[in-house]
Amino acid sequence: MGGAPITASRLLALYEKSGDDDCFSSDLSDLELEAILRHTGASPCLVLLLGSNQYVPPTVDTELLATC
Repeated sequence: MGGAPITASRLLALYEKSGDDDCFSSDLSDLELEAILRHTGASPCLVLLLGSNQYVPPTVDTELLATC
């Protein structure tokens, strides 16, 4: 994790499929994302991607994810 302080439970929430904070995983299907984010309705959403986000594995194509 690049030396960033993080607890084991927070790490699982971020990385475990269907974890508490698994809203932006690249391995979720469109149906899974719809179910997770349904509560937002038609609200506009701003997605900010950093070029060197320490929590996004290099295998994730962030540019592709941002083109919806």
